[in-house]
Order: sequence, then structure tokens, then C-alpha cells
Amino acid sequence: MDDSKTIIRKAKNKDNPYVMVAKTAIQDESLSWKATGLLSYLLSLPDDWTIYVSELTKHKTNGLRSTRSALNELITTGYIEHIVTRDIKGRYSEHAYIVHETPKNTQKDEQKQPDYPFRQVDNGNLLSTDNIEHGNVIDLDAELALLDKRQEEAEHWEEEEMTGYGTTPL
Repeated sequence: MDDSKTIIRKAKNKDNPYVMVAKTAIQDESLSWKATGLLSYLLSLPDDWTIYVSELTKHKTNGLRSTRSALNELITTGYIEHIVTRDIKGRYSEHAYIVHETPKNTQKDEQKQPDYPFRQVDNGNLLSTDNIEHGNVIDLDAELALLDKRQEEAEHWEEEEMTGYGTTPL
């Protein structure tokens, strides 16, 4: 048994394509087998591939939760960056995954301030502590919906003024 091979490989040619991957990721003991397999699969895809979690679940037997778990593990360990962009109102508009063959998390990266894809806004002064003192809870979704409605109304009235509709004669 000393001279026999324990790993049998196929010939690598155009009929049997292969992927070259750095051993760093595959032999990283901090990764689970599930995350290692997902990373290997992602690294086998073309460089301009757009990653969708729902699409990944269609290609293997793992379900959505298992795939997300492996993806989150790769994000935590620095093999994948999850980039989220927001619109002007702060809502999620797009997200993308960037896969790295070696982990991106280094001490230098951890000290770097994150680049936010939305503008930074000064918080200003606290005008009222009434809600805090009385323990009132504000429903932010309702508040945002109300602001959106008011903005739409303002735009509607502004448009009517410009076209001459909705004005009363003097």
C-alpha cells in the first residue's frame, strides 16, 4: 500500500477542464467544509459572474439557509465582501458580492474606515427628548411612509402651480 496513490486525478485538457485555486482557501482550517466547498465553487466561475444566493441554491443540494450560512461564514472570514448600496432615502437599492481567493481581513483592513456608498449626514442637534422621556416608540417605517407621502403631495402641488392648474382666481 505504500506505493499506491490515495488520490486519483484525471487528465487536465479541454475535455476535462480544471480550476487553479490557491491552497490558502482550501486548506484554511478556520473554514467549515461547507464554506470551503462554496468558495471553491465560486472561484470556479468566471470573474464577471454575478452572484445570487437564490441561484446558488439551484446548483447544489443545500437549501437556502445552508447556502446563506456558508456565505456569511465566508463574509466573516474575509473571503467575500458584501457591498450594499442605498438610494437617496437610505433604502437598500443594490448589493453585490466580491469573492477573494485569499482572505481580505488583515489588521490594516480592519483599521481602515469603511467606504459607504451613501452620503454622510451631520446629525445636528437634538430638538426634543419628549419621546425618550415618555418612553414613546416611533414606528420608523410609518414615519418614512408619511414623509414619502408628503413629498409626493408637495411635488404634485408644485407641478400644478407650474402648469396653472389648481390655482384659484383672485
